[in-house]
Amino acid sequence: MLFEKTSFELTFQTRAKTSGSFLKNIDPNRAEENIDFFHIAKAYEAIQSWFGSRDRSQVVKVIQTLLNDDVTGKNTKVIWYELPNSEDAIEAFTRLNIGKIPLTNSELIRALFLQAKNFGVDSKDLQQIRIAQEWDLIEKSLQASDFWYFIHSGENTPANRIEYLFEMVVEGDTAEATETADAYRSFHHYNRILKAEKRSAEEEWLRIKQLFMMLDEWFQDRTLYHLTGFLIHVGVSISELRKNALSLPKPEFDRYLRKRILTQVFGEPDSPDPETLKTLIDQRLTNLDYGSSKPLLRSVLLLFNIATLLESRRSNIRFPFDSFKIENWDIEHICSVESDRPDRPDAQKAWLEGVKTCYEDTGDKESLRTRIDEIIESRPFDKKGFDEVYDEIIADSGEDGSGEADHRLDNLTLLDQATNRSYKNAVFPVKRHRILSLDKSGIFVPLCTRNVFLKCYSKDLDKMEQWRDKDKSDYRSQILETFSSFFQPKSEK
Repeated sequence: MLFEKTSFELTFQTRAKTSGSFLKNIDPNRAEENIDFFHIAKAYEAIQSWFGSRDRSQVVKVIQTLLNDDVTGKNTKVIWYELPNSEDAIEAFTRLNIGKIPLTNSELIRALFLQAKNFGVDSKDLQQIRIAQEWDLIEKSLQASDFWYFIHSGENTPANRIEYLFEMVVEGDTAEATETADAYRSFHHYNRILKAEKRSAEEEWLRIKQLFMMLDEWFQDRTLYHLTGFLIHVGVSISELRKNALSLPKPEFDRYLRKRILTQVFGEPDSPDPETLKTLIDQRLTNLDYGSSKPLLRSVLLLFNIATLLESRRSNIRFPFDSFKIENWDIEHICSVESDRPDRPDAQKAWLEGVKTCYEDTGDKESLRTRIDEIIESRPFDKKGFDEVYDEIIADSGEDGSGEADHRLDNLTLLDQATNRSYKNAVFPVKRHRILSLDKSGIFVPLCTRNVFLKCYSKDLDKMEQWRDKDKSDYRSQILETFSSFFQPKSEK
């Protein structure tokens, strides 16, 4: 300790036994217990890091400035504003805070909801404590990646994720939908409501809790998790889904979700009968092309994974929206778009390094692997040897590059962005080896991507290292059958 002098203390009016106690004995290992502990621990780590990067003289000056009194020297003062009961605390805070570090929407709303005047005198403390605790529990749930990425794209994530719930409630109000959005729209919305006494703070907080409980119900239910998670991912508003969830019994809500997915992805069928539905889906799949309909293709491939998971009613596997979004899984060609022969020694070596991984665990290709190693190590580089090995591998993979690039659905699957960029136009065996290595290591690989490279959809397995026309046909047929079954009413299955 640099000083033995007693420092000032902070007290918590509503959480003295929890956050107040934690502040006196900060333990970073308990940071995940609630949102207060998390922010206190993060601030503590930041302060430690800042002091750790300075020399002792700077540290001493800062501590002296914090602890000095008026007689000793330069010091720090806290300005305390004592407002009369007649003055609005929120307006006063906003006026005094102009030009300083702004608070977020959720921080302002929290202060708004927890004002003492919102509660009866006898129950004020208990109600404040209850709302504060419920607030922290909801925020903690939203901080979990699997829950958050189920309901959110992950882009522009607010520091306090509960803010997203407030925005959803505001967007669901018809009157608010016509207003011009601003950075503090939700705060202004609640401030107006409480001032006009249209609803109480308790009633507004209840709406937030009900929204969270509905999202949590969807998250816990395996079928609703996948159906609503997909619709949220493709841009359907949670407000729309919530409105239908409140008005429909659960079986009808399930049918509504499937029909909404069908309309969103494939359009409205002329007739609900199975054959008409299958014809519609078949036509839409045929018209999909990598160059002109990439966003829709990504949605179709994602939906194929989700429909496959839901078709197996005995399975408890859940599609991980968090891994899918964080790792940026996107469209990739199963069989290379082109097989341009590398023309520079460095590019040729890199190509061989990538190909070599396919043969590391394959005994029948030992001689080829040895030749690859010899060419990589050759000085000067053995260009003739490279050409011979290149031609052999291209012929072995069935990708001679002589035909037109295949951008159709039956040659596309989902691949993570890192692998996609690093392998670019790698031949099928290289991609297959990479995907199986990821899966073997326990790294997330979408089920249908794994099935493609294991050739689970192929009826003929005599050429595991090639992706041929009949493999493509079998793959596309499986996609069509899966969707046709997925969109049929349950009574017809």
